[in-house]
Amino acid sequence: MSNEVVKYHNDLNTVPMRNWTSEEMNFFFAIIAKLRDVSTREIQFDKQGLTELSNYSLTHNKRFEETMENLVKKISQIHYIERTSNSLELMNLFSRFRVDWSNDLSDMTATVKVTEEFEYVVNRLNVEFTSYELEEFTLIRSTYAKTVYRY
Repeated sequence: MSNEVVKYHNDLNTVPMRNWTSEEMNFFFAIIAKLRDVSTREIQFDKQGLTELSNYSLTHNKRFEETMENLVKKISQIHYIERTSNSLELMNLFSRFRVDWSNDLSDMTATVKVTEEFEYVVNRLNVEFTSYELEEFTLIRSTYAKTVYRY
């Protein structure tokens, strides 16, 4: 695993992750680490690269598929509602989050793109940001401890 640094705007810390598994959190923040400084361009991850980044021990392809499916479902629930005196706007973190795999689950790619409205979360980080080493984060097993570590 390389010395990846996870760095994002503190607004991302308001996303409730109490029902996420440790593996789902590892994958999510590995993706966030790689999205930094790519603006809203679409990026791709292969299975090997993503498992290496997130310190995931790939022993069962079916379990990996289930983890990715649960991750996609949880990511679909990440949104922000901006309310002004005259408006209400719902914004999603990703405009695209797609996972494709082969029939035997031996190969997988994930395609991710941040929405323009949320680009500031991973790209414009001058003040009010959180930063930590991805490897240290992935070594923490408890989801509660992971949340405390992020704060």
